Amino acid sequence: MDKEGIIPIEKEKKTILVADDEAINRALLGNILASKYDVLYAVDGEETLRMMEEHKDLLSLVLLDVLMPKKSGFEVLEEVKDKYDIPIIVLTSEAKSEVGCLEMGAVDFIPKPYPDPQVILARAERSIDLNEKSQIIQQTEKDPLTGLYNKEVFYSYAEQHDSH
Repeated sequence: MDKEGIIPIEKEKKTILVADDEAINRALLGNILASKYDVLYAVDGEETLRMMEEHKDLLSLVLLDVLMPKKSGFEVLEEVKDKYDIPIIVLTSEAKSEVGCLEMGAVDFIPKPYPDPQVILARAERSIDLNEKSQIIQQTEKDPLTGLYNKEVFYSYAEQHDSH
């Protein structure tokens, strides 16, 4: 309770999965993110896929290393493409991989060695925020019972189609 007698509402921490085969990178990212987020860890591509499936309703973001054992970050991106609505930020020292990862569905890219911790936090927060806003828009466009576009959205799309 604060000075004015108001009990603050605690926001539940969002959860981020850090998928990296190097323990030092997992620890570094975990330390950066732990102030704002709950953090889960995966050490290879197969564990990443398993944890994404197990925690699909809990995860707000995945930080995914491109080079990992068992399955690479590329293979993970390919398998989860259109399967989950969880944004993925790719982590790699190979700048050449950036375009390919973005084309495969990653929402952002963080280079190694890692930039300032505030940059990582800002990118994570922005990716989560954009994804949540996108989900809200998608939910309001469709009728929850039928899954069809609601009348206003349907008419708007029809007008756009007719104008072309």
